[in-house]
Amino acid sequence: MVNFLMVVFAASTGKFVCVIIETVSLVDGCPEILPDQLQAVAQSVEQQRRSVQQHPVLTCIRRHESDRAGGYTAQNRRSSASGAYQFIDSTWRTAAARAGHPGYSRAMYAPWYVQDAVALYTSNHGGRSHWNGSGC
Repeated sequence: MVNFLMVVFAASTGKFVCVIIETVSLVDGCPEILPDQLQAVAQSVEQQRRSVQQHPVLTCIRRHESDRAGGYTAQNRRSSASGAYQFIDSTWRTAAARAGHPGYSRAMYAPWYVQDAVALYTSNHGGRSHWNGSGC
């Protein structure tokens, strides 16, 4: 039995989330992680996702861009902009790839936590001008 530290990297914030799992059995030299220990990891990841979602800048942008228009599934009727942060499709694909979340052709198709992660990454890496008109 050993103590085991699991580290999950949150690309959206550039921070590590650490979970200490105590008294883990080793099976063939690898940690045997029990279901309740996996639950602790899942809870830590969920807490990290929620903390990103509650970031003041993201909350402000969502309020101005999409809260009354469908939130994370919002679709602009006059352009390709979609999702909680109203990314135009071409901008979304570029920003999502840079933030480490490629694979979603439109923002509205990405899960809420991916949209939050891409928006925070964009905001933190010089892309806040996309939302200048929102006042955030």
